[in-house]
Amino acid sequence: MKYSEYRDLTPINNVKDGDEYLNALDWALKNQKIKNIALSGPYGAGKSSIIETYLEREKQKNHKKCSFKSWYNEFKLSKKYLKISMATFIEGHKDNNGENSTIEVDADEVEEGILKQLFYKVDHRKIPQSRYRKLHMINLKSVFFKFFIISLFVIFFSKIFIPQLLDIYWNKIKNFIGPCKFSNVISFILAVFIWLMGICIISYIWKMLSSKYFIKEVKLPGKTSIQKQEENEKSVFNKNLDEIMYFFESTLYQVIFFEDLDRLKDKKIFVHLRELNNLLNNDDSIKRKPIVFVYAVRDDIFSKEDRTKFFDFIIPIIPVINSTNSGEILLERLKESKLNNIQHNISQEFILDIAPFISDMRVLQNIYNEFVVYKETLRTDQNLSLTDENMMALIIFKNLYPSDFAEIQSENGIIKDAFQDKYVFINSKKKTLQENIDNVDELIKKEKDEILKSDKEIKYAMLVDITNGNGVVTTLNDSPYSTAGGISSKKILSDEFDMCQVSKYSYAHYIDFSGYNRYTELDDFQNIITDYINRWESLKEYNKKGLDLLQHEIAEIKQQQYYLSSRTLKWLIEKYSVEDVLSTNVKKNKFLVFLLRRGYINEDYANYINYFKGNSITTDDMNFILSIKNQEPKPFDYLLSKTNMVIQYLQDYEFEQQKAIYNFQLLEQLLKEDMVGNKLKLLIRQLADEEDISWSFIDEFIEKTAYVDKFIQLLSNEWERIWIYISNKQTLSYERQLRYLYLLLEYLKQDELSNININNCLTEYIESYKDILQRLSILENDKVIKSICTLNISFKELEIEGVPDEVLNYVFDNCYYTLNKHMIQNIIRYEDIDLLKDFEKKPYTTIIKLDYEPLIKYIQKNIEQYIETIILKQSDIFDDIQDIIDLLHRVLGKKDICEELIKKENFQLCKLEECLGAELAEVENQEKIKFIWDSILNENKVVATWKNILIYWKNYNITECLKQFITINTNCLEKDNVIFMEDKFIRDFIKADFNDKVIEKLLPLLRMKEFDLDLDSLQQNILEIMVECNYFEFNIQYYNQIKEVNPDIAFKFIINNQQQFVSLLDDFNMTSNLLEKLLFDDKIDLEIKRVLFDQYVVDYMTEYIAENMNDAGFSVTEKIFEEAKKYLNADKKEKLMLDNLGLFDNAEKMQEYFEELEGDYYKLADRTRQHIVELKATQENKKLIRHLEEINYITSWECKYRNIYNKETEQDEQIEMMRCRVKKKK
Repeated sequence: MKYSEYRDLTPINNVKDGDEYLNALDWALKNQKIKNIALSGPYGAGKSSIIETYLEREKQKNHKKCSFKSWYNEFKLSKKYLKISMATFIEGHKDNNGENSTIEVDADEVEEGILKQLFYKVDHRKIPQSRYRKLHMINLKSVFFKFFIISLFVIFFSKIFIPQLLDIYWNKIKNFIGPCKFSNVISFILAVFIWLMGICIISYIWKMLSSKYFIKEVKLPGKTSIQKQEENEKSVFNKNLDEIMYFFESTLYQVIFFEDLDRLKDKKIFVHLRELNNLLNNDDSIKRKPIVFVYAVRDDIFSKEDRTKFFDFIIPIIPVINSTNSGEILLERLKESKLNNIQHNISQEFILDIAPFISDMRVLQNIYNEFVVYKETLRTDQNLSLTDENMMALIIFKNLYPSDFAEIQSENGIIKDAFQDKYVFINSKKKTLQENIDNVDELIKKEKDEILKSDKEIKYAMLVDITNGNGVVTTLNDSPYSTAGGISSKKILSDEFDMCQVSKYSYAHYIDFSGYNRYTELDDFQNIITDYINRWESLKEYNKKGLDLLQHEIAEIKQQQYYLSSRTLKWLIEKYSVEDVLSTNVKKNKFLVFLLRRGYINEDYANYINYFKGNSITTDDMNFILSIKNQEPKPFDYLLSKTNMVIQYLQDYEFEQQKAIYNFQLLEQLLKEDMVGNKLKLLIRQLADEEDISWSFIDEFIEKTAYVDKFIQLLSNEWERIWIYISNKQTLSYERQLRYLYLLLEYLKQDELSNININNCLTEYIESYKDILQRLSILENDKVIKSICTLNISFKELEIEGVPDEVLNYVFDNCYYTLNKHMIQNIIRYEDIDLLKDFEKKPYTTIIKLDYEPLIKYIQKNIEQYIETIILKQSDIFDDIQDIIDLLHRVLGKKDICEELIKKENFQLCKLEECLGAELAEVENQEKIKFIWDSILNENKVVATWKNILIYWKNYNITECLKQFITINTNCLEKDNVIFMEDKFIRDFIKADFNDKVIEKLLPLLRMKEFDLDLDSLQQNILEIMVECNYFEFNIQYYNQIKEVNPDIAFKFIINNQQQFVSLLDDFNMTSNLLEKLLFDDKIDLEIKRVLFDQYVVDYMTEYIAENMNDAGFSVTEKIFEEAKKYLNADKKEKLMLDNLGLFDNAEKMQEYFEELEGDYYKLADRTRQHIVELKATQENKKLIRHLEEINYITSWECKYRNIYNKETEQDEQIEMMRCRVKKKK
């Protein structure tokens, strides 16, 4: 026989570990004193199973003995025991108080039920006198047999007492068959046949009539009648007591088992039964005693005293199952099924988690039975992906709360309420989150529209606005007459001042634009102040977070919104709490809360209970349809059961004009269909209207749909401005925008992508983010590459780490980037990272060394851009010379670029002709090259050699650039070889008007092989330098020419050629002025000076010579002295005398000279008498006094101090004086 998982709910007859119960019951039944026995235990403890097991054991005892006695004992046993079960039950529906009501059964009904179970147990023939004879099937054979016997009795009676009756019957038959001439035997047989047929017909008529009609009354002649006995109004037991007694007299029953009587509310039945038991056992007409009543009741049916008084013997039954071991029993059932190759995916953890709620064996068995039925029906028949654990959980709930489960079938009930609570909670949370989004969005919009962009601007504006534009507030306080005790505008304008404090003051003092102090009441400006405070707070919050952070905050909140819609009730309960999520009614059912919290009942619970067939829609579906028609939108995630049918119910215009049509399941079903129907087109068109509610739906649906590819294609085809909208929506964060970019690139064809790239909005967006390729690396490489090509992207910055090589190769090989430093560095890093370190210093040489042809061609094609945007932006550049020359050649004629390039590059040409020298053959290039060479010279980017100068000069003569170059590099050129320099260049050089320093240094080097220059034509500075460097020989002719030009230069000419000059003195025309210069110039040799002094001083004496000749150390003779004093005044003569005292070797000469002097010296000339002359004690005078003493001009002298009045200081000063006594001449 095939194994079946089903188990009946009846008591079992083979209780394990129940021997002691059976032994106790057996002992009690054998005890003649015991008339009332209790099997006590809680509901489901196994009391009925103990009874069944006992009866089965008694049966097996006799069954094992194969004898007539054992058969008879078994027969008696079957007639000895009788089971009666009476109970009331709890109704499935709840009363007005929300409690399950109980089916009321009164005492009479219970007693009548017991009687019925007694009397209808036995065959009606055993109790023929009982009024409780049950209806029984009338046996046609039995009726036939009875009528057959009766008819035989009538025949015999007629034969004996009325013989002529038989003769009449026989003659009638013979007359009927007479024409057939049958024999007597056949005639007899035919007569018997007619007789038997008659009996059959009468029997059948009797059976039919007796099952439909009863004899209520038989009326006899006269007033006599037979009628059934009338029922009295006594209790059932009392009025049927004789029936009960008759029953036990007529049957063998001695032991009556009563079950479930303890479920009845009215306990009087126990009193009546005990009374009945006493009556039965006291009835002498009943021979088989004792009559024992066995009650299967719960422990608390009576109080402790009543229990032991009511029952003669109590057997306690330990429950077979309770909340602690129900899990073990369930696990045993699952293990048993597994051993029979029936697998249920139910874990031990689940069973042990949920089993404590099961405490009844019948309930447990029924749970398992129903689980098997539901599983096979729903999952197998409908091919649904249902989990065994969730199904088992619902079946347990069904058995523990059948009325609540039944309500689910009608789309009502506590489970539906729980999930309604979920949606209410989610909507409440989403509403709160939306308010947060709106607040942040409003903040962003306000700051975008805000004219005043800083705290100070807002504060300044408020301080003016408070005065109605008549002035500027200086102080806020609470007094109109004083500015003390308030807050100054300076403090208000400070960064740390809180604007909210402004509203606390009553008056504003301000200076109007005429300069007058005024005040105003702030009450009149509270609206203005409040507005400024709000603007200040918005700006403060905006500045604190910044646009990026605010966008990110919106994105996070929206993400929470999206996730909330998809969150399970289990997640919500765990995240928040049962108290927050579920309503009070749901929370009352602790078991349901447990199932919801553990996720054993979840959002797809309907799949576990409904067997959907047909095309009907649910109430929820119809509510959704009505919400559209009434323009009362439901939440986007409103659940639909028969989405297809809902779509059929809705008309086309409702998909085009109604925002209430927005439903995730509805759109998902439309997308699921292969064909793009008109309803889907209309809905997509409505979604593309750029309204906020449409975008909210799109933004949430995009994360839920399984047909995102189809949705994106349809939406973008209908909405070409989709990317303009997304990229300009300030509340969308970068991450969210990237999500949409990914979808567009992933699912749109190239022409569709081009269509939405209005005004290059998509191109510019991709170009503006350097991590874009990293973010798009989740796309297939081919899609990224095609998108770059289609949108003609030109990346300005890129982060390449993690970007697929195939994508980078395409970007770099096809030049989809802007020539800038960042992108070039990316390419170098990608191609040869070792060269990257050189790029900063050698931006062009590095490219050449990289030898990456696409890059080199791209740069050379856009060489001007490369130079301007990269090379010229570097601080120090050291490209190789040949690469610099290559750059200059490529931009030849672009003066600005060439000039800047030469300035920026750090290089120095060894030979000037290396730089484009070969291009000079082309006439059109000469001026271009000249500009480059000029720039090189200006920037000193060529080695300063006379060869390079000569090369430049030969092509372009001496230009200002060359002059500057020579000037700058004079020191270098001083050291260079000039042997190959041409006289023509030197002539040009001399005429080029170099500065003196250059000429001084270089002209001496540039000696002409044949000096043929006209000195008169030379500039004085050139001539002077030539003289200084002895550029030409000294002769009288050159001297005279130079003298005509500049006497000073001619003088230098002499100084530089002193020996030649001395040798030509005889031919030289001396002058007083020249002699004076020659005698006192430090550069003239002393010996030459003495020669010139001795030879020319008497003839060419000057005042200067006379005054300074002694200081110069010349030897002065009396002739020279006499000539010199002619050129001196009295004061200078005093000095001349003092310097040449040696010439006055006697008193007479001295006296003569004193006579030519003035003052105190003149007094010394008086020798007519001896007298004293005072002279100031100077060194010169002391020298004079000593000389006078030597020549005996004075007799003696002494020094003394005298007080002399100083007119300048107006005070007397002590002056040292020398007193000398002049000797009288003899």
